[in-house]
Amino acid sequence: MGEVNPNDTKPTVQLPEIDRLFPFYFIVDEGMSIIKKGPSLEKILSFSNESTNLFHSSFFIIKPKSNTNTNFEYLKSIVSGFVLIGIHGLNNTILKGQLEHRVQENHIVFFGSLWAEEHEKLLELGLTYSDFPAYDAVFDIQQMKSVLKNEQEDLEKLKQELTIINQSSDLFLNLHSSGLIRK
Repeated sequence: MGEVNPNDTKPTVQLPEIDRLFPFYFIVDEGMSIIKKGPSLEKILSFSNESTNLFHSSFFIIKPKSNTNTNFEYLKSIVSGFVLIGIHGLNNTILKGQLEHRVQENHIVFFGSLWAEEHEKLLELGLTYSDFPAYDAVFDIQQMKSVLKNEQEDLEKLKQELTIINQSSDLFLNLHSSGLIRK
């Protein structure tokens, strides 16, 4: 496969796995330009009218909450912690994950995924389950929500049937006590 020189800022050996394992990743340089994006992130950013190759135009930090201006030094200060990142122009579209600092290149890399709880949101963004890495729980969550929805519908039908039975028994008792029905 080849060797990677740790001092080489543009190694000849690429990591094709990053697109498959972290399809929502992005890399930011010291000037806050987004120099690389994962394929699934590219897909959803195509739906945003405000998306450019500048971090500030595409993203905003939701968590950790801070009054500090989001610059490269701030991103370095929150490396290795949990982050939520919103996407400008796409309501309720949130990335969750963590930032890492690549010292040799002086880049910040976001490793994470889309926080998607609603299947409709995935459809709205033009995403399918194949846009997520195999380890992502999005499919499991969607499947559990579907099962719960089906169970809720079944319980509602059962409730309606019990209401009908209760009303029938009330009618029977009223008719029996009035003398219209004899033993």
